[in-house]
Amino acid sequence: MVDGGSGVLAEAEVAQFRADGFVAFERFVDGGALEDLRADYDRVLSKEVDCGENDRQLGGITRQIMLPSVHLPSIRQNPAFAKAKVVAAELLGCDEAVYGYDMMIYKPPGHPEETPWHQDLGYFQMPFSPAGRRSDSFTVQFWIAVDDAAVETGCMHFVPGVHEEPMREHYIHSGDVDYEGRLLAMRDPETVLDLSTAVPCPLPAGGATAHLEGTPHYTPANTSRDRHRRAYIVNFNDPTRLRAYHA
Repeated sequence: MVDGGSGVLAEAEVAQFRADGFVAFERFVDGGALEDLRADYDRVLSKEVDCGENDRQLGGITRQIMLPSVHLPSIRQNPAFAKAKVVAAELLGCDEAVYGYDMMIYKPPGHPEETPWHQDLGYFQMPFSPAGRRSDSFTVQFWIAVDDAAVETGCMHFVPGVHEEPMREHYIHSGDVDYEGRLLAMRDPETVLDLSTAVPCPLPAGGATAHLEGTPHYTPANTSRDRHRRAYIVNFNDPTRLRAYHA
């Protein structure tokens, strides 16, 4: 697990990220910045800051707030946001990474729903991208643990080394076919992935993971009785490869 404290990664760490499709940072944000992120998160959760229809249920089962930093600009002023932008450029190998979107996904204590195995590339088309599509590794998603994240509370899990292979078949796990907040799942992950290689990434509060759009990932239910799982997620892109991919 990478420390991530300096915001400047070693070449070997970047190479490992590109080989595996993900990396975990033991420490990404801490101190006052973490407390500020928690406070902003709770202002959104409590609806003190009203995010309107962007505050929704992902697939009808898990609370998801899209673009919280649009409704609460102080989120973008948090050092975690600036750090993610810098680290994204290093991981993607571009001069400057550009913001794509951010979101909050919240699993309260006892939340029974998994987020099934999927690849973010599946969300690039409605209702889902076709199987066989290939990633160009131009998007990095940071998953920042606002609380301690353990397997029992719903931490991230990844399958390494398959992010540049043809995308696996996806389907709508829950939600309507024309709903932006649909929840996608990979079909038969036990067959099309080697789940024996899956890597759980428990994190202390302030830790983070980063992964590419082709990297398969999953989070379990929050089976704890009294532990919240607040995750702040932000995406950055390599603008040159992004334009080429959609040309």
